Amino acid sequence: MWSEAFCAGGKCVAAALGGLNPTRVELWFSQSGRWVHEVDGLDVLPSSVVGRAIVMAGTAARHLSDFDEPDIIAVLENVAVIATLKITSQRDTRHFTALSMAAMDLIEKYQSVVRAIAGRLVITKSMSGEDLAARLAPILRKE
Repeated sequence: MWSEAFCAGGKCVAAALGGLNPTRVELWFSQSGRWVHEVDGLDVLPSSVVGRAIVMAGTAARHLSDFDEPDIIAVLENVAVIATLKITSQRDTRHFTALSMAAMDLIEKYQSVVRAIAGRLVITKSMSGEDLAARLAPILRKE
């Protein structure tokens, strides 16, 4: 559950920095037997620059979890980003590595905001756009 909540928090931070306003985020236990999340208000393609940044930030944020959870989902998210980049050369691989490092730097820089969103999600399973805006306000004022 924590890994999924951190992922949602990371995506919200990257979205806000990309000029998008998450309108709602939810966390629930799916019928497939795992925790999943959804962030509303992110009308952007995963193959776009902002879309890739959001996915990569979510994946990087999963690693903030101190709990022993499988990170196969993080691997699958990276595979999805690799597919959108159409990696065919060493130059493309370097680009993916640069995106990964940027996402990790972003999560490290805004770790407190990601943790605040994740902690709230674990307790309430849902956050409104107003609650998200209040938690994202400190990073938006710095930019």
